[in-house]
Amino acid sequence: MKAAPIQSANSARNPGRPAAELLPDVPLAPIAPVLDIEAMCGLYCVSRSVLYRGITAGHIPRARKIGGSKRWLGAEVAASLTERLSDGDGE
Repeated sequence: MKAAPIQSANSARNPGRPAAELLPDVPLAPIAPVLDIEAMCGLYCVSRSVLYRGITAGHIPRARKIGGSKRWLGAEVAASLTERLSDGDGE
């Protein structure tokens, strides 16, 4: 028996509605002060290649070099996620 496909919050049942409108009272979970690539991929639920594509497109903040490693500042990531949710680009 096939499982029903998982639908996103902004699926065909809710066309054009911003994610923030669909989940108005759900705050973002606390984000660590500094994130590595694995944490970013987990936070956005994407692979490394898709994460880097989002960075190139300007949808995800750029990493900083800290001690020779790429790291993302949690405050910048949280602000970006909050902005995307309020704009309705939460997909």
